[in-house]
Amino acid sequence: PDEVMCAVRARIRQATGCSASVGCSANRLLARMATARAKPDGQFFLARGDVGAFFEGMGVRNLPGVGHQTLKKLTAVGVGTLPELRAKSKAQLQQQLGARTGSVLFDMARGIDPRWFA
Repeated sequence: PDEVMCAVRARIRQATGCSASVGCSANRLLARMATARAKPDGQFFLARGDVGAFFEGMGVRNLPGVGHQTLKKLTAVGVGTLPELRAKSKAQLQQQLGARTGSVLFDMARGIDPRWFA
């Protein structure tokens, strides 16, 4: 993965003159979070087995799609970090945040993202 990420960054720099940050992982969610960790102008590989440690101490605001309103709801139920979110059951999250949001956040807190990406 490191060689591929390095090559991608080099091609972007050569073609545009701009720096680029690249993240690589098992799915779209984790790759996006790895890219955020790589900024600025770096690269980061997040192995599937390292997700728990990567999420440790990270705030729920770091999850893509968690904006002001969702953060407010999570704070109201005592959730501020990803480990705290992981401690909640899917049923609890669905009851507190709604069926769809609760289900999505339950999966995201575990590094699960069914969306396909290229």
